[in-house]
Amino acid sequence: MKTYENWKGDLKDYLQPGDVVDEEISEHFLNVMPPAFWRANLIQMGESPVDYVDGKGTYHTLEKTLEGWVYRGTCHKGETRHRSN
Repeated sequence: MKTYENWKGDLKDYLQPGDVVDEEISEHFLNVMPPAFWRANLIQMGESPVDYVDGKGTYHTLEKTLEGWVYRGTCHKGETRHRSN
């Protein structure tokens, strides 16, 4: 499990799609700035996209699963499939 306490440096260097994260990281996703998208089982961080893929913005994404919060990478709004250029 990746923890907020051990997080150093850039988020994209610390988290890889599929990593389970602690509650503090999920709270950070919600509180660092207004989320791009948020519902009970999905948090997408930030007002501005991390990147653009296929003409649409991508956002750092956490999905709530039976394992806990799982980092899904950078995904289009409302989605959990990692997208990259």
